[in-house]
Amino acid sequence: MNRSPRTPGASVRVKLTIVMSLLVICTGVLILALVYLFLLRYIPEGNLNTVRGDFAPSRRDLAQAFVPRALWALSALVLVSAVGAWLLSGRLLRPLNQLQSTSLKVAAGQLSSRVELSGPRNEFSDVADAMDKMLDEIQAQVDQQRRFAANASHELRTPLAALRATLDVGIQGAGGEEEFMRRLGSISAKAERTVQALLTLSRAESAALHPRSTDVVLLVEDVVEQLLPAAIAAGFEIDVQLPEDLRVEADADLLEHALSNLVRNAIAYGRGAIRIAGGASGSMVLLSVENEGGMLGEAQLSQMVEPFQRLDRLGSVETAGVGLGLSIVDAVARAHHGELVLLARSAGGLSATLRLPAAG
Repeated sequence: MNRSPRTPGASVRVKLTIVMSLLVICTGVLILALVYLFLLRYIPEGNLNTVRGDFAPSRRDLAQAFVPRALWALSALVLVSAVGAWLLSGRLLRPLNQLQSTSLKVAAGQLSSRVELSGPRNEFSDVADAMDKMLDEIQAQVDQQRRFAANASHELRTPLAALRATLDVGIQGAGGEEEFMRRLGSISAKAERTVQALLTLSRAESAALHPRSTDVVLLVEDVVEQLLPAAIAAGFEIDVQLPEDLRVEADADLLEHALSNLVRNAIAYGRGAIRIAGGASGSMVLLSVENEGGMLGEAQLSQMVEPFQRLDRLGSVETAGVGLGLSIVDAVARAHHGELVLLARSAGGLSATLRLPAAG
């Protein structure tokens, strides 16, 4: 949006200096007026002599002696006050200069710039802190959009390349029609899963939530019911141990995605049995999904929440996602002011625990 340039005007610093100088002049004039009203006016005019014949100054004598010196003193006081007001206003307005400098840098594209105003809390520091917080949110949103675009272009490149190769094979007539259609279906399904996972991750990272009191037990039952056929086909048993009344303040759709991803991850990368447990801990609700499997190191645990990072699969390839499962879970947890804790089990396998705020 183009704005017309403003006409130049006096700076706030100049205005404050002028106001301070005028205030000193008015104060000085008021003092002179009070001196005249309550002192000089009671002294008679003309030459005065005391009883002993000594000279006594008249009103004119006192005025001639007092007024010029008072005006010189007032002029000096105005000059000193003007200089002091100029220096003081410059110091007081320095935070505005920092705000302006930061705003110009941000307008030029430097989103990492911050005011970072030092000193005790006051009106300027409140504005600066609010601006820094706003810039943090803006940068987070911009970074999220950039990550989404980069992740989408990176992950969709593979299925699109595979689709093009399959179409080339189909055009050349190599392979049967049934095999050709099966491969097309598989590639399109993977692309659809990738897009859906990216959209879910983007929504979780943007904290576009619709929180409400959610029954964790019912949510877990729905997830287990959906994934039980795949778990049985892969040779897994799912053991659920949850108290009857366990509720969290959360976006039910995103939480269901997160729980589903945890179970899918256990099926894809684990073996044996999957255990789902939960309970309340103060103002938080803990919900854990554990699976048996190989030994995991700290480097692997930190790698798991990174987008598009996949470990060697031990379980079902069909239930595996596109490398965004635990990234989505971590984003959902942070969006709800909670956290995802990953621990390597001593006997092998993974324990993934969601910590979420309990429903009030």
